[in-house]
Amino acid sequence: MISVSKRNFKRANKRNRIRRRIREAYRLHKANLFESVLSETSLAIGIVYVAKETEPSQRISKKLVEVLQKMLQAYQSGATRTPKT
Repeated sequence: MISVSKRNFKRANKRNRIRRRIREAYRLHKANLFESVLSETSLAIGIVYVAKETEPSQRISKKLVEVLQKMLQAYQSGATRTPKT
């Protein structure tokens, strides 16, 4: 799920442009995440764009990669796993 605030971007075309940029960055880099996670479990990801202005695609891609790496590290360290009962 990708969310872009209508409060920050009144025009739908700007919100859609940001969503497309995030979707494309995720599509290009999701293989790194799926190699180790999806074989074991399912995963739901929500992305909320909170910046007040549009960013270039390269910056969005760079930041998304950083977030995905942090998420993968947290998953591998067991931080998001629930204990088995």
